[in-house]
Amino acid sequence: MSQYFTDYTDVTVGSQPPDTTVKRAASANTYSVRSVAGANVLRYLETTGSAVARGLSYDLVPSSGVTEVFFEVGDPDDSSPSSARIVVFASDNPDTEYGVIFSGPQGREYTIYKRVSGAYTSLEDATEFATAAYFNARFRVTPGSPNRLQARFWVSGSTEPTTWTLDVTDTLAISDGWTGHIGFAINDNVYFNSLGVGTDGQPAPASAGDIEAPTPAVTTTDTLQPGEDFTLTANNFSSPPVSPATFTDSAGNSITVPVTISGSGPYTAVGTMPTIAEAVTAGTSLLFGDVTIELTT
Repeated sequence: MSQYFTDYTDVTVGSQPPDTTVKRAASANTYSVRSVAGANVLRYLETTGSAVARGLSYDLVPSSGVTEVFFEVGDPDDSSPSSARIVVFASDNPDTEYGVIFSGPQGREYTIYKRVSGAYTSLEDATEFATAAYFNARFRVTPGSPNRLQARFWVSGSTEPTTWTLDVTDTLAISDGWTGHIGFAINDNVYFNSLGVGTDGQPAPASAGDIEAPTPAVTTTDTLQPGEDFTLTANNFSSPPVSPATFTDSAGNSITVPVTISGSGPYTAVGTMPTIAEAVTAGTSLLFGDVTIELTT
């Protein structure tokens, strides 16, 4: 999955969101969905004690390639939401991540940071952001030599800026990791109203309607020789494809071949290419060069 969005609407109040895993020192109650002003939100529980990290990963969207996160965070009680952190390319034992933090009363400071083997480093920060109870943020990490980290922040209900508030580079070696939340000891609850993730260059959706419909694709690793069996893989189909498969070469010649469909997405289609004799009898042409494969639903 390269795009993901949740506003926690379909999550049972009092439970942890599905397809998530508590990380580091988090317990089953650290992150749970609550009803606030009639809407479901994800609560990071007020926590006292030592400054240990408590995390929650979104397991359907591990960080991969250009990874971007959108989130809306609230601190309506005017405490310090220093645990309103989102992290990408995170790993544990030792703790390593790139992240973005809101801190100060009602989010008046924000920081891009990295943690390497447990050691925290602020990479870029800004202060005196407008006072508000709820904020939106977009955080993007582009792996490279060096990595590029960008973030922008705006008051909920206002228009998203077109430029990045923070823009910095860093040389931490990254390849993959988990995507999600990190929190530390705080004096009040922090609420996340929604979260969207885009990986492998896809934008993070700010709503369910922003998720881009994937383009169906049919591929094979087999060489399509006359009389030989083949297996196709069909990705991103909204419903199961049906037989037959249509093969068209670069000269415009095409044949249809019966296939057996299985799976539930991605789908698998298995068939046998016709022999030369069968092709002549049927009055069709065999294929030459590059071939386009089509399955319909």
